[in-house]
Amino acid sequence: MSSNDRHLAIIGIGLRLPGANNKQEFYNLLHSKRSGISRVPADRWNAETYTGPGKEPAKIVTDLAGFLDEYREFDALDFGVSPNEARELDVHQYMLLQTTLQAFEDAGVKYRGTKTGVFVAGSFEGRSIQSDEYDLSHYTSTGTALSMQPNRVSFIFDLRGPSIFVDTACSGGLSAMHTARNAIFAGDCDQAVVAGISIMLTPQASQGFSKLGTLSPTGCCHAFDAAADGYVRGEGCVVVILKRLDAAMKEGDHVYAVLTGSAVNANGRGLSLTMPDAKMQMDATLQAYKDAGRDPTDAFFVECHGTGTPVGDPIEVNTLGQVFSQNRPKEDILSIGSVKTNVGHLETASGLVGLIKAALILDSGVILPGIHFSTPNPQIHWSDFRIRVQTDPEPIPKWKTTQDGMYVASVSSFGFGGANAHAVLERMPHGGDRFPIMDIDDKDSILIAVGALSARSVGRVVENVCEFLEEATDPRERVVISRVFGDRARGHPFLSYAVIPASGTSQLEQAFSKPAAPLFTSDPFIAFVFSGQGPQYPQMGRRFLYRFKAFRDSVLASDGVLQSIGFGSFIKKYGMFDSYECTLPTGPDASWPVEAVVLSIVIFQIALYDLWKSLNVAASVVLGHSVGEIAAMYASGAINRHKAVHLAVARAKALKMVENSQGGMAALGCDEVQANEMIEKILSGDRDGGGVRGLWISAVNSVKAVSVSGNEDLIVKLVQQAESQGIFARQLRVGGAYHSPLVDICSAAFQKAVLPVLNSSRNVPTTRFISTVHGRLHPKNQPLDTAYCWDNIRKPVLFANAIKALFEEHKEEGNASSLCVIEMAPHPVLQGYIGEIAASVNVQPAVVAACARRPNPKTGQGVNDPVEDTQFLDTVGKLLVAGVRNINLRVLTGLAGYDVPMGHDMLLKKPVSYPFQKTVSKPKNAYTLKVTQNTHPLKIVEHKECPISTYRRTRPPPKPLCAPLFRMSPQTHPWVTGHTISKAVIFPGTGYIEAALEHGARTLRNVRIQRALMLSEHDPPKYVGFRETGINNEWEFCSSSKNVVNDSGVVLDTVHATGQFVMESVHTPQTALEHLGQDFMTDFDLVMDGQRFYSIIAGTGAEYSGVFAMITEIRGSSTREKDFIAFVEVSDELWNTHAKGMVLHPAILDCACQTGWGMSVRFLFPRPKYLGFATDNSTCL
Repeated sequence: MSSNDRHLAIIGIGLRLPGANNKQEFYNLLHSKRSGISRVPADRWNAETYTGPGKEPAKIVTDLAGFLDEYREFDALDFGVSPNEARELDVHQYMLLQTTLQAFEDAGVKYRGTKTGVFVAGSFEGRSIQSDEYDLSHYTSTGTALSMQPNRVSFIFDLRGPSIFVDTACSGGLSAMHTARNAIFAGDCDQAVVAGISIMLTPQASQGFSKLGTLSPTGCCHAFDAAADGYVRGEGCVVVILKRLDAAMKEGDHVYAVLTGSAVNANGRGLSLTMPDAKMQMDATLQAYKDAGRDPTDAFFVECHGTGTPVGDPIEVNTLGQVFSQNRPKEDILSIGSVKTNVGHLETASGLVGLIKAALILDSGVILPGIHFSTPNPQIHWSDFRIRVQTDPEPIPKWKTTQDGMYVASVSSFGFGGANAHAVLERMPHGGDRFPIMDIDDKDSILIAVGALSARSVGRVVENVCEFLEEATDPRERVVISRVFGDRARGHPFLSYAVIPASGTSQLEQAFSKPAAPLFTSDPFIAFVFSGQGPQYPQMGRRFLYRFKAFRDSVLASDGVLQSIGFGSFIKKYGMFDSYECTLPTGPDASWPVEAVVLSIVIFQIALYDLWKSLNVAASVVLGHSVGEIAAMYASGAINRHKAVHLAVARAKALKMVENSQGGMAALGCDEVQANEMIEKILSGDRDGGGVRGLWISAVNSVKAVSVSGNEDLIVKLVQQAESQGIFARQLRVGGAYHSPLVDICSAAFQKAVLPVLNSSRNVPTTRFISTVHGRLHPKNQPLDTAYCWDNIRKPVLFANAIKALFEEHKEEGNASSLCVIEMAPHPVLQGYIGEIAASVNVQPAVVAACARRPNPKTGQGVNDPVEDTQFLDTVGKLLVAGVRNINLRVLTGLAGYDVPMGHDMLLKKPVSYPFQKTVSKPKNAYTLKVTQNTHPLKIVEHKECPISTYRRTRPPPKPLCAPLFRMSPQTHPWVTGHTISKAVIFPGTGYIEAALEHGARTLRNVRIQRALMLSEHDPPKYVGFRETGINNEWEFCSSSKNVVNDSGVVLDTVHATGQFVMESVHTPQTALEHLGQDFMTDFDLVMDGQRFYSIIAGTGAEYSGVFAMITEIRGSSTREKDFIAFVEVSDELWNTHAKGMVLHPAILDCACQTGWGMSVRFLFPRPKYLGFATDNSTCL
């Protein structure tokens, strides 16, 4: 791979697709060659009403598509959306929220308050234009506007990069990705949410595509197959998180695939607006590979647009063949596929669905197949271009890696308006075992952090993680659980944590802290406070060295510096940190050589800082107490490790000169004023004038805690004096009277040793450094030189003033963040002081915590127990809860450098999902809706929608000819075209009778045609209607001549037929057959076949065809002048389609009426010019 500067990593995936609710289910769907296509749910639209031949207006050629199981579930409370606003939200908005959350949890990145862009390829919510204008609210506009699809994601998750809606139709997903990529390169955002969403709530779009002729009548996408007849629609939401590759690798993110190139263009003035253009598709593909720095022959797989249309597939694949076959070896066959065969065509989201499929192929190392392919499309030049359709799962051939060891694949996506897009992905193959090798013991501590959008949901996450922990039989499983749930928690406002052993199941839930959210939205203000000498003990750092690589590497590096300057190995000399037996004395009265004290503290604190740094935790301010300032200088960036170790050695050597020099120190439980009063009193009685004598305040640790240095005999007197006054006093175990004039004898030696090393370059802090020498913030751009380092030894430690300065620094930032004070020591010694000082100035830090703690023998803790690391992990948990969300918890698990195909959650026994307390957004006044119970009870939240539109979508099919208002034309009722009179399509009179029968009539009287209803094949369908007039059971069938509309709706101003009806059948004394007698057929001796019959009557202008020409034979009688018999053969087409929902199809009744033409077919009777229609009395038996 070339430079990573223009390479982006796909680090998070969220999805809701037909048949798959997460990446694992989607992978399994593809791998097992299953389909997510199903029949349209009843709450979208009624399939019986809307399904029909493609030429019929308002009909859809298929009732099959890729539908989600449930699209209305939304946890409004968790997302902070009120019930009233939730009712107004477009489905696209809340599905984007939930799927984006899934992607963020999968990525495990910090996102709140960051420069994260949102780029959404969305679709239009059909219900918004059907809203009741009298039920609009101040949430309606924001709930339905297209711009709000990305904007609401930005708002809810506090994302501060660009927020852009993209619509290039079917290529929208890849166009959004291309836009996001450029925004990251331009510095507009650091990472991006790229989403595609398409939801089929109403039938209008399907009706349009059906009319366009792009939908498959079979409801199946036969991409690349000879049977290709169009695509099947699909719905869903897909989200990917993009981030710079170098940043992703640095932070240990899982990388599904690397986006190395992309390109977009348009067809321009092509053959037609919707016709694919081979040249422009080729240009987009070539430009994407040029952008990626790859040759198309590097690719082993292309995820095609692949809609399964007879026109589109050959153009696309033959174009790909021209691009990818150039210079491709003969044995190298390019595999192609189309995910539309599995989940349907998601239109605006389709490109991202293909991108995710390609990413999963690269990450898993398995080429995933499509389905519905059996006979190759003969219009595609398969052998010429060495292309094949992937029909079974297959490992990526190892020989298909590029010279730099990468697998390469790409994705095409084309909008039906001519917007083309192509993207190139690559990834290095995975290697090694599926499960990592980890050196972890059953008693080792593990930090489990969990998070959610609300405190109530944190409780459910805790229940969930405890189930995982209880089922884990291997300590390594708990480490993976820690990694997975810790990643998912990083972006959430509410967190809880627990530090638990690597095995055991007792009281797991009780171990978790109370869920809490940070008080501030900005990052916490973190202070690292490095202790002085005193907390050291022989086994310190040993657990850290065993558990944490960063700590171990730092200790070894510092020990290496010591060896390089001739000191030798500190670890081996004293047996500290590692598994060596410590040679230093133990116990409360043990006294260590000064070099052991200084070097152990400095090495430990530098390693502790490096450990925090590896966790991506940076201090806002650092300060150190006495010798702790060496590590603080290192943490501030003023000095490097080499200088810090040199400084520690020089300090140790210098102070060795005053070791055992009759100097001492004492700790007093009083303030500085009281201490000075006691010092003055003792010195006033001291008559020994030899040498340097005195008592000096050496440290002001708190408002009621000071240290005093001086001659040992005077120190003894001071302790006695304080005790006599009821003041706490204790003589300290130190080797000399530090921070006093008694150390002046080593000044020259110290500065001589330090000067050449320290002053070799300017030692200017890059992180704010608060000096305990001066008790204030160190001036900006001023170096920490040799003179300062000597003052650190010689002058008193103004720790209390320094802590107050720390509080002032936090205050100057407006107190807009939580204050977290972390004591960097082997054991806490400064926490109490910090708490006292904070109370004295009315400051309440969010966290004051120690990084480590020594084992307490009184509680049964041994030197090998995980006390030290447990304390550290607990402090990490406290910081997380306080709002430090950039902590890289992966380092703590030891899995930072270990990658797993499709992410570490794939190592778990079951998928992890967010525990939404799901509610269902229910359309207001919906016709029929049933809610299925979930794990948690579902609460119905009504979604506002015009009840009229809901009814129309979901109602049962209306009666074909009997409705107060419906549309009619040769397209909506194609059977009428067979009833043509004088070249005009005329609605048959028998149709009016059928309308009345559908209304429930059983007897009709006085049926009269008032005006012919002419239907044009070229004009829009007419508005017509059947209605009762309210007088004597009269009815009329009307139409609207000019489509006039008033407040009541469409005005039906033209009456075509009238009549009366009775809801019961009327008994007739004798049927026609009974009137004819038993042997009537012998009387009908005049015979004519149907073909001749219809050709003769066509001369009158009555051109019958289709279902209106079903008479196969007509007979007259030479003896019965008024009687005729017709034989009718009813077509299957009539029974299967046209007669659906009818009582008696008008064509059947019309054929009966056509026998009246018998007098005109050369049966020796006069020929009328036309056949009239009227009935005085007819009944349905």
